Amino acid sequence: MKKILVALIILGTGLISCKKGDIRGIDSDLGTIGSYLTMFQKVKTSIDPDHKTTDVASIIVGYHGTTVASIKLYVVKDQNTDSTSWTLIKTIPYPATGNATLTITAQEIADALYAGDLDQILPGDIYTIYNMIVTTDGRHFSTANTASTFESEPAYNMAMHWGIVLACPVDTPDKICQYLSGDFKVLEDEWSDYNPTNPANNTVTLYCKTTLPIDAGFTLDDNQFAMMMYPSATPDYPPGSTSINRQYMIATIASDGLAISYVTSAPDKRFMGTYVYSDGTTEDQGLKGTGEVSSCNGKGKVTLRTAFFYPGAPPDGDCCYEAIIIQL
Repeated sequence: MKKILVALIILGTGLISCKKGDIRGIDSDLGTIGSYLTMFQKVKTSIDPDHKTTDVASIIVGYHGTTVASIKLYVVKDQNTDSTSWTLIKTIPYPATGNATLTITAQEIADALYAGDLDQILPGDIYTIYNMIVTTDGRHFSTANTASTFESEPAYNMAMHWGIVLACPVDTPDKICQYLSGDFKVLEDEWSDYNPTNPANNTVTLYCKTTLPIDAGFTLDDNQFAMMMYPSATPDYPPGSTSINRQYMIATIASDGLAISYVTSAPDKRFMGTYVYSDGTTEDQGLKGTGEVSSCNGKGKVTLRTAFFYPGAPPDGDCCYEAIIIQL
């Protein structure tokens, strides 16, 4: 039986001409300077299913734009940008100075979605918290009225929404090979080199140390897994192609068994040096990435966010982003 891959691909390709703090709302807020939250620190974005009564998920945020009076925290199972599907958890006043700390507990999620029944929150669940700004002049800003092009641009470092996963560590080699190895189905890919509707091109294989093919040309450490993904090894296979020329990406799992601490290309780090285009022009390019892993009750999940970048691209050399959520 094939394992299931739920993939969400975010592609940032264009320049954004607005300055920080110039995000503008829509409808009644059009033409006025709005506000958006910025991510200062991800303190903890997972809750251990075995410690649902004590674990606290938390991020620290700042803001740009019109002064923020408070932040409303909404929740939805998985994710849904339709604000009518969100359920309010609580409202946090924004401090007069400094940053705001946003906290969420499993009980608060249960109170909002399941009439307080904590047993409804299961290992492997993912919840999205949507932060709605209330400005001092009474206007509201959230993912619902902030253009997705702004949210996907890393220059803004937006924190308008964040995810909480009910996560158990993948902290031993046997767990990595059990949960992060095998064939997965791609359900969505906006890069379009994988085609979810085409059975001939909608699966991807994850490899651990013991399952990596010998002809891959490299080896994996105990705390690593690999997969084939875009960008391809040559510019002759752009997004939208069904290229067989994808390259291996290696993800390294941190000692806590929950975070992906480093992502690189392999075997010869083709995207860590000079990229030669078909017309002979070259650019120095690289790859970086972050993410999270989890396995609970025989189920595993991976969130992987990679950035392909080159000098001069917006912002600070970044270019194109890809985020994948993988579920067994």
